[in-house]
Amino acid sequence: MLVDGSSMQPTLSRDSEGSPNDSRDLILVAKWPTKVWRQYRKGDMVVIRSPLDPNSKVITRLTGTEREWRTRREGFRREPIPEGFCWVTGSEDSETYGPIPLALIEGRVSYILWPPSRMGPVPK
Repeated sequence: MLVDGSSMQPTLSRDSEGSPNDSRDLILVAKWPTKVWRQYRKGDMVVIRSPLDPNSKVITRLTGTEREWRTRREGFRREPIPEGFCWVTGSEDSETYGPIPLALIEGRVSYILWPPSRMGPVPK
């Protein structure tokens, strides 16, 4: 999957469009283990189906798991994350649409494949 957007910088990179050095990161998304065992941890970078547009995928960071309490930035309201849901942070995040269903997670971003200078596991 090619990175398109800047919300996960500097971990994932995408130069501005039209740049002569358009060097979007090519990433490996681990799908099978996460779908089967649902082993997600706080700090994982994940690909989700956007709750706002089911035809769109978003790369975001998992910052809360089911049965934890989260405090929203606006209003400082504490709320539980229901079972089967998680909390994400990024350009489209849980501050906008609340906890998201775990079923929307497509997989965990595990490795940067391109460019060679950035090749390696994705840090947490």
